[in-house]
Amino acid sequence: MAVQQFEEARRYVLDRVIAGDLQSSQAAEILGIGERHAWRLLAAYRARGAAALAHGNRGRRPYNAVPAEVA
Repeated sequence: MAVQQFEEARRYVLDRVIAGDLQSSQAAEILGIGERHAWRLLAAYRARGAAALAHGNRGRRPYNAVPAEVA
């Protein structure tokens, strides 16, 4: 599954939790994460919107990347 599809699926499930269609435990099971992580994800989604679903290091060079001069 592509990253965008993965984030859209998470967003859809979290929107259903906010709407009251799902409980957080059900959302955690659907997303394949723990219930505690689902609570954290839901809190971040409420606070920052869809940007909270993107990985925090997106767009950055990896810490352990080989320098361009060496490669």
